[in-house]
Amino acid sequence: MEFLLALKEIIKQEDKLLRQPFNAVCRILRFNYLFHQLDKETIQTLLRKRFTLMCIEKQCSKTKFGPEHLRVVKQDLYDILFDTLCGIPLQNSLRKIEISNSKLKEFLGESYDTSMKSIEKIADNIGVNHLTILPKETISFILYILTTVIVHDRPMKLYVDFALKHQPLRDNMQIEWYTFEKMVNENVFGHYHALSMSGFPGYAINLGRFSCPSKLFFNAEPLWTNDIENKRINITTVTNQIKQSLDRKLHDHYGNAVPNSSSAHCLLHSTVAEILEDKYSHNESISDNMIMDCMIHIGRTAGRKGNIYGDHIFPSVILTIEHYLIFRRATKNMAKPDDERLSRSYEYKTKAELIASGMKYDEDKNEILFEPSKLITPHVIQFDKSNIDFNVIRKRVQQLYINS
Repeated sequence: MEFLLALKEIIKQEDKLLRQPFNAVCRILRFNYLFHQLDKETIQTLLRKRFTLMCIEKQCSKTKFGPEHLRVVKQDLYDILFDTLCGIPLQNSLRKIEISNSKLKEFLGESYDTSMKSIEKIADNIGVNHLTILPKETISFILYILTTVIVHDRPMKLYVDFALKHQPLRDNMQIEWYTFEKMVNENVFGHYHALSMSGFPGYAINLGRFSCPSKLFFNAEPLWTNDIENKRINITTVTNQIKQSLDRKLHDHYGNAVPNSSSAHCLLHSTVAEILEDKYSHNESISDNMIMDCMIHIGRTAGRKGNIYGDHIFPSVILTIEHYLIFRRATKNMAKPDDERLSRSYEYKTKAELIASGMKYDEDKNEILFEPSKLITPHVIQFDKSNIDFNVIRKRVQQLYINS
């Protein structure tokens, strides 16, 4: 009788039950079932919750050594949950994860085998399949909520936080896939400005790792006003006027002047220039390693600096690399090697573009003779003018990423 009372008492306080080791929880639940103190549905719900806590515990064991490990674990989870390209999850690719998934086994490590033996044993006792206890949708839900952890904490604290945020953890942990998939797509891939991409600007200003598109044109559209043409004008005045015009165009077209969590454009040009200058300064031909490095770098923004999830991103990276390699060979690098801050400033970029076009610059007065006839309409990169088989390259680059 005392044994039965003890069994009944321990399941009254769910938090204390969940704090027990996984195998101990399974034994407690099995005995409660054998002595008719818990029904099958309650046992399955409690097992799902303890399995969730076990996954949290495993994540915490990986992230306790420093915040940089959170990013690594999140990437591992994304590789389980989504189709990915160089670590970037692809839209509408969320998977229903089987408990036997090899990557899930790897994530859980030695905990996997011991927990599965206990689950299979209790599944036999209550007359259900272990897949009924841990269905695919539930596994995907558990792994997804782990990707939302931004600060390492104690496992039970994270579990309680998750329970407050997610209704299934307060109920029976049955997941309605359509609703869950919609939530994940919104949370992971965001709400970005809608954009139909047929082309985008190439490079126009050679400043090494700070190279960028034109500041004087938006694509092929001039941004200056007629009243400054063929006149000497202060560089700061020109810069301010053109920046205001360009910012408006960028905002209307991409959703914001600079890439952010809702804009359609990302740090494409700056990423390619930085990677190619830092790692491939003497290379003249595109390579799969270049593409992979640029994709990884873009992926680290995690969508905070523009939409990196669109189908156009991978082709855009390839075409931008190709153009930069040509542009770098054909133009003079006007960066100030001893003044990085100046080289990346908006005014210096504008001045560099004006001087490179052949306009006369008075350094003492900081004035330019603005002659629009000397300006060349910048190159616009067009998707439909490329003969590249992006799918073939995508497969090669992804395999390179997997092997690296």
